[in-house]
Amino acid sequence: SNMAKRCVNIDWLEVFCMEPVAAPCSPEYYIRQGYEVRVRAYGTPQYEQMFTIYEDNFPLIEIRRKPYSIKSQGGIFEPNACHLRLSNRTCYLADPVNFLRTFLISHRYTFVSLTRIDLCLDFNTFDNGRNPAGFVSDFMTERIAKINQSRLAAHGTDSWEGRVWNSLKWGAPTSIVSTKLYNKSLELQQAKDKFYIRDAWKDAGLDENRDVWRVEFSLKAAAQAQIDKQSGEYVPLSLTSYDTREKLWFQFSVLAQKYFHFKRCVWLRKKSGEQVRQRKDRCP
Repeated sequence: SNMAKRCVNIDWLEVFCMEPVAAPCSPEYYIRQGYEVRVRAYGTPQYEQMFTIYEDNFPLIEIRRKPYSIKSQGGIFEPNACHLRLSNRTCYLADPVNFLRTFLISHRYTFVSLTRIDLCLDFNTFDNGRNPAGFVSDFMTERIAKINQSRLAAHGTDSWEGRVWNSLKWGAPTSIVSTKLYNKSLELQQAKDKFYIRDAWKDAGLDENRDVWRVEFSLKAAAQAQIDKQSGEYVPLSLTSYDTREKLWFQFSVLAQKYFHFKRCVWLRKKSGEQVRQRKDRCP
């Protein structure tokens, strides 16, 4: 089926929870459970403590706990508030959402909300056969324009032979949804190679001898407000929206229709000789 060929995955999964008051889920607790635990020497701006649970020498889950800003002292968190994030490799398990759910249940956490999830699709070419590098080049030379999300960041290399763009990102840091299109093969060559991502490519039948590109949507719960200010769009931030491949593909498709929407630019020449762009709604 076409489903099997689609390399759609979760690349980031982070939740806000309450740990059981009677049995705090500290590093000591997890060590007693037989896990390998590595505590970072310093916390985060919100949390005093941050540690990672390992299994077979691989990072499994990262936990931030002991909030600084406590409600009883006029702050914003309950004392047992915490954030849990799946390590990147754990996100590529066959069923990362159920892995996380099982973990939360077995250690008696209370799930409060999904704070961030990134959905990505990896591919060699677009469905219409179009080469992503050519598409990026057309975008950067204003042959095509994007609908929604005007804030843009681009990365590439500049040489005498010309400029090559390998990463585009749309959306402000504050927006609930941000969109990225980038050359994932290049990123894996430059950064730490991730065998589990290559395994996912193999399973999906992608050609690893050619560049693999990625479209990625990052969804953040902006202080629990699940409405994107810009678009008034509701973003589903419940775990049940993402717990099967079919649902992942559905959510990805819904996001792509809105946030990966482009039009071909039509340039008109005014009497003065000035070039202006045709109105968006009239462009193909």
